[in-house]
Amino acid sequence: MILSPVRRVAAAASVLSLALALTACGTDEDEPGDEPTAQETASEAPDGPEPGGDGPVLSEDDLSAALLVAEDLPGGYVVDPDADDDEDDAAGFQGSCLGDVGDITDRPEFDADAKVEASFVLEGDAGQSSVKSQVQSYADSQQIVDAIALFSETVAECTTATGTDEQGFDYDLQLQSDQTVSLTGVDEQARVAVRGTLSTEGLELPVDIGYNVARIGNNLVIINTIDIGEVGDGIVASTDVVAQVSVDRLAEVTG
Repeated sequence: MILSPVRRVAAAASVLSLALALTACGTDEDEPGDEPTAQETASEAPDGPEPGGDGPVLSEDDLSAALLVAEDLPGGYVVDPDADDDEDDAAGFQGSCLGDVGDITDRPEFDADAKVEASFVLEGDAGQSSVKSQVQSYADSQQIVDAIALFSETVAECTTATGTDEQGFDYDLQLQSDQTVSLTGVDEQARVAVRGTLSTEGLELPVDIGYNVARIGNNLVIINTIDIGEVGDGIVASTDVVAQVSVDRLAEVTG
């Protein structure tokens, strides 16, 4: 049975991934501040990709058809029963550049018009791996283009992050990001790789995080993978592979 300290470090890695995720984090309580909007920021940046034609906002049923399922992953992954418990914010990383990344996703202009997600986990004696699959649809594809541009610019400035979060987890991480299009059939892509260690109560474990967001028109596929400790071959190295599965399914839905 996996040791409870490993579970806690794995939970910290899940919260860390939220700081990197371009998800619809805004709520009705979010108030736009005096900071520039994504559109204003993008207008000052070099010309980016054309947004392309806007299709209809997809229904949750259509979006769900593009999600990963456990059978898409290496043997042993199951639906994560504790996925809802990981829905926290990046407040614990304030004071490092991870907090800056988390802050931009709280802006209400990044809210998706429709979204679905699924989470999976694989536990071993010395670690835990997890996968989060998300598919989102927006009424305006320019909103996504601007959001990806701002996200990529912010992450590019965050190459190292060290500190202690609010729960007492020490983290020492290195980040790499790029917008290389490695998937087939997408209009735009942003990728982030995180490697380092998370530790608590004298236990230090390696953490590896893969993050991949791909735009098809006015829709997004987001895949977040995490390896904490050692579990088989790990899932992070297959982030592009599983992302392509979801991208292909979304392409079938959108025609």
